[in-house]
Amino acid sequence: MLNTIYMLNTKQIRLPLNIKVQFLVVEKQRFIVLNNNQSSVFISISIPPFINISKTETSILLIQNFSGHLKSINGFHTYLKNFILNFQTPAKKTLILRGLGLKATIHDNMLKMKLGYSHENIIKIEPNSTSNFFIGKKSISIIDYNKLSLGNFAEKVYRLKKANCYKGRGLYFKQKKIVIKTIKKA
Repeated sequence: MLNTIYMLNTKQIRLPLNIKVQFLVVEKQRFIVLNNNQSSVFISISIPPFINISKTETSILLIQNFSGHLKSINGFHTYLKNFILNFQTPAKKTLILRGLGLKATIHDNMLKMKLGYSHENIIKIEPNSTSNFFIGKKSISIIDYNKLSLGNFAEKVYRLKKANCYKGRGLYFKQKKIVIKTIKKA
């Protein structure tokens, strides 16, 4: 009996000019490594076992290699396509520090923040992180090519001291509008 591979579904992704693609295999686990030439950032994505992948000069070809769910290759195709499109330009999140005594500094891969408590809040920045930080007097701007890690880190910082809903003191995202409640008078 011959082993046959059924090619059920094939998808193609066009590659932008500034993105280079390589493949990596580590202990039976396959990865696709994306390189952005503009910023020399490398990001790897695990390839599911039910997908065969090949590369041409201008595109990536995804082939489903056994009869599984059609949603599985469609989901990975959509994820990879969106990731490549978003990987071209960096994303930015800005946190505003509002109130007296709120300060932020970066020292030795640590984001140190004074938030009005008796202690200093410290968040460790991963050494292999691709994020760039810009600290102003009353703002923290974070720029990264990976939107997922950017959002996770910004949310971790934001949760240290959310803005007060009555006076607006604390941390809030510049992109979000803060609604301040009115105080009821007796």
